[in-house]
Amino acid sequence: MELAPLVVLAAMVWTGTAFIKHLVAKSYEKALTLVAITALGVLVAFLARASDFAGGIDVGGLVLADLNVASTVIFGYAITSTLRATYEFKKAFDSSDSAAETPMFKSG
Repeated sequence: MELAPLVVLAAMVWTGTAFIKHLVAKSYEKALTLVAITALGVLVAFLARASDFAGGIDVGGLVLADLNVASTVIFGYAITSTLRATYEFKKAFDSSDSAAETPMFKSG
């Protein structure tokens, strides 16, 4: 088995775990941010699936244009989770967080 799919699956579990932790800690803004970015990732996956170039994108041995709804949702979640893991990895090495962005949701 290749390493890349395992890394993506691990990122998906990590993102799900972070969501649960935020809910338990009552950090609703952070939980809502995870929901929002995941929804955006799924939306992008559906838009890409409907595009003219979807026939040229391979997803797990299948073509993006041929994925069913459930597989497209999982693909979108995988995109979001991988992006989140990459961003967190970057933050680990950029202690000044020079690429900091305004939070999506602010408390209070």
